[in-house]
Amino acid sequence: LRQQYVNQYGLETSNKIRRLEYLKVKHARYVTSINFLKRCRDNNLIPVCVRIAPKKDIKHGDKILNRASKKLLLQLIREHRYDARRLTDQIDSLSKDLESRLSKSDWQKWYDFTNKRAATKYI
Repeated sequence: LRQQYVNQYGLETSNKIRRLEYLKVKHARYVTSINFLKRCRDNNLIPVCVRIAPKKDIKHGDKILNRASKKLLLQLIREHRYDARRLTDQIDSLSKDLESRLSKSDWQKWYDFTNKRAATKYI
């Protein structure tokens, strides 16, 4: 399918198509990650990626580190949301550009293909 697009539309358009596919898959991973982090937050769990472990036994140290870990979790959720919105903007811009370059049937084929590929990344 890619080779057909290179032959028919040129290398630049083909590269943009590949970029769109990459961005959609990346966006799907961010959405999955956000969902996981939100479930952790809602169930009062701290994922390993933001957990701060105590180095020594310090009175009330575990409570302080737990609060800090929760704040890190909230910050990570905010950052992932921001990144997902940024990716959405890039996807929309690139999609409009490619939709104007490709024939309607080719665009629909490619759009369906990339959406199916991205959907495999959702859990």
